[in-house]
Amino acid sequence: AGFDTLFFNLEDRGEKKFSLFELDFPESSTKNVKLFFKHFSNEDIKNFEALTGKHEIRTEKYSCVGVDLRDTAQIEQRLTECGIDFSKPTLLLAECVLAYLKPTEAGALKAWAAVTFPCCALVTYDPYNSLDPFGSMMISNLQKRGSPFLGLLDTLQQHEISLLSSGWEAATAFNMLSAYQNFVDQKDASRLEKLEILDELEEWNLIQGHYCMTVAVKDASHSLTLDKLLPRTCLSPRGTK
Repeated sequence: AGFDTLFFNLEDRGEKKFSLFELDFPESSTKNVKLFFKHFSNEDIKNFEALTGKHEIRTEKYSCVGVDLRDTAQIEQRLTECGIDFSKPTLLLAECVLAYLKPTEAGALKAWAAVTFPCCALVTYDPYNSLDPFGSMMISNLQKRGSPFLGLLDTLQQHEISLLSSGWEAATAFNMLSAYQNFVDQKDASRLEKLEILDELEEWNLIQGHYCMTVAVKDASHSLTLDKLLPRTCLSPRGTK
């Protein structure tokens, strides 16, 4: 998830019973590790019981390692080296990952996760919908910057089907406008909207309508279900096998 600071936010909140494993292509993970060393003192690093090399971090609670996300065998090997317990309930987060992989590569990654973690929820965040002028322009701009989408899906239904066909028990997808309306507390939304007055609501709606979240679950005991994780308004009638 790029330069996500979730681990440090959880630490600041005093959360104890978790371990976080961050995987990215080596070019990105190396930057994360450099930022870690830049912003934490030597004493802080000692407290994290440090680290196996200049380009990765492996501790009991936090690991950041480089890996080829197209190679599921390598992913499993690196996670095992970091001490992950695949049997524990696991939340997988993939922020702007799958759209940059080829469909076969993204499908293999989703299928591997569904098989490897017996009790797991997957949350993805990706652009979607190249079918209208805004979507076409978005894709064109990123291609010009040398960052093309190799596996962008065009509809929410395609996102759900791709997960169900990869072995997940249930999946639902919704765009970010729906997420804003359903997940952000209305008092917080009102406060934020007063801080930054939007004159171009149409443009805001267009942008939010071209990014989506997908949530999927797989649980051998069948106790983890989408309706326990999401508001009813975000559940899709298509999203179960």
